[in-house]
Amino acid sequence: RELSFCSYAIAGEEDVMVVEDAQQDDRFKNNPLVQDGPKLVFYAGAPIVTKNGYSIGTVCVYDTVKKTLTDNQRKGLKILSEQVMIKAQLENSNKSLETFAMVVAHDIKSPLTSVFLANEILDGHLNKWQLETKELTGIIKRNVEKITRMVEGILNNSKITDKYNKIEAIALIVFLEELKNILPSPKPLTFIYAA
Repeated sequence: RELSFCSYAIAGEEDVMVVEDAQQDDRFKNNPLVQDGPKLVFYAGAPIVTKNGYSIGTVCVYDTVKKTLTDNQRKGLKILSEQVMIKAQLENSNKSLETFAMVVAHDIKSPLTSVFLANEILDGHLNKWQLETKELTGIIKRNVEKITRMVEGILNNSKITDKYNKIEAIALIVFLEELKNILPSPKPLTFIYAA
């Protein structure tokens, strides 16, 4: 960092620090980056500043020839540094939101599973009870399934990175035949495949 031009931009008070000719600037003329290689001459850097006012880095440009920045170029460099900070803050917020959504979804999923299983047990004993109870357990089951789908949606949407959202190819006919064996049905299931 002792050789870095950016250290001065971070520590400085300017929105954009510009060094038009480092060979003539007392801070940099003896710097190895100027004297040896890459023989820097021009530097412009805008500090990346947190919302608490801490400079944590820079967005910078440099060249081996003398240059000047226009007002628009200065503004553009400053805007880029602000966008870097905004992007970092958004990524941090998204990570927090992802964690929150996963915790909430998992916390909801556990009692839903218990309700679903209890309802299945009740439903299995209904031949002894009134038909109205069967209707009520059907309502419970449909609503639990609906909330479960919503929770799954929360979980899927909370996973920001692509590694969680990979699409895999499956053999659809094989999948449907296996599904036929898993699904309980009073009548045999028949799938019709359109070519």
